[in-house]
Amino acid sequence: MAAPPASDARWRRVFLAAAIAVAATRIWSVAESPWDWDEMLFALGVRDFDMPSHHPHPPGFPLFIAFAKVLRAAGIGEFSALQAVAVVGAIALFPSMVFFMRELRFQRATAMTGGLILAFMPNVWLFGGAALSDVPSVALVVLACALLFRGCRSDASLIAGALVLAIAAGFRPQNLLIGFFPAIAATVCAVRTKRGRALFVAIAAGAVVVTVSYAAAVQASGGWTPYAEAVRAHQHYISTVDSFLNETRPPLVKLLDDFFIRPYRARAINVAITFFAAVSVVWMLWRRRWNVAVALAAFGPFCIFAWLYLDRFSVSRFSIGYAPLIALLAADGIRVLARRPAVEIVGAGVLIGGMALWSVPYLAKTRSEPAPPAAAVGWVTRHLDQRRNFLYVHGSMGPYAEAMLPQFRTEVVEWNEPFAQMASDGAWYIAEGTARGPDARQFSWPHDRLWDVARRR
Repeated sequence: MAAPPASDARWRRVFLAAAIAVAATRIWSVAESPWDWDEMLFALGVRDFDMPSHHPHPPGFPLFIAFAKVLRAAGIGEFSALQAVAVVGAIALFPSMVFFMRELRFQRATAMTGGLILAFMPNVWLFGGAALSDVPSVALVVLACALLFRGCRSDASLIAGALVLAIAAGFRPQNLLIGFFPAIAATVCAVRTKRGRALFVAIAAGAVVVTVSYAAAVQASGGWTPYAEAVRAHQHYISTVDSFLNETRPPLVKLLDDFFIRPYRARAINVAITFFAAVSVVWMLWRRRWNVAVALAAFGPFCIFAWLYLDRFSVSRFSIGYAPLIALLAADGIRVLARRPAVEIVGAGVLIGGMALWSVPYLAKTRSEPAPPAAAVGWVTRHLDQRRNFLYVHGSMGPYAEAMLPQFRTEVVEWNEPFAQMASDGAWYIAEGTARGPDARQFSWPHDRLWDVARRR
């Protein structure tokens, strides 16, 4: 495979300016506090990795936790350490996407557009400032795919691609599904060009990284038996509750909209991106364009897996795993319709600017105000006495109390009417939901644009 055309000095300056601007927006949008349940599970995993106790949840995300542990050892708090890893991934996502699209021979302007559309998708921007693995995971797998395609002509890129894919799998194992086709393509190229030594090193290096990372997770979890039992239990939950096997889950046809058109609720943005993506797919079928087909081959299997198995209430987060494909198709659709570079740049600028303006209000809130669960925990810390007060914690707030209120005596409960069961006047009850009673304290945010992007809780 021939290399893409070299970039001139002007293009490099434009790319660098865009990368710096994107990085600045990622740093600006770092969340003030945790919001999502999984953020607390990850933080507990950084504090004391114990995957059978869901610290964090299976399969353990060992390298995401490991990178955060390194920062924790340097004196950074668990939540902030996880955020730092996520923000680095969010900053790396734009250049990785441009690199990926250039390796697929998209024109420079289209590659830049694809990277910016991906970076400014409302859900990608929001979760890039959270203590979650989704955004750094997708940055790693996009980079891995780009390196593997470049590995068709470069031994160093082949080995680097295998290593980065293995690291991506240590962040989220689903990345092996995304990297499968690029890895096969790189392997076929290496065999045809008789580069067996580089191929062997690449496979061995990737296998070692995956094996060591998950072996460490097994050991930290008390051995293979408790680790395997926890993974099986989690798989059973996903299959029976989240997946299409659950009879109460809406039909798959009805979920096409949620997973692929409206993973977040921003009507104008959803319509525009879907329209441009559809144009790209139709044009690919009409003209038999290999680069779009290759992108579909890489991300398509995970799209199907997500649609079949993942939690429909968390699509805004889980769709980040295949957001690069949607962004690529949208950017290509703009190019197909625009015909001329100047028109393409203007059209893309309107879409990207619209996404940014739509997202800024809710990001301004998350970066400056504690989320309702964190605000509730903060009130407890400021107003209650750990020696005198006892906390009944509903399961909906269990991980928050475990991670953020370890100094209090607590009991996790599942009942919703606790008042008759409280043992003393010093007992308080913490739960998600509407507060009742004259002494109740309630912390909430209005159901505005954040309600349309984050999980609705």
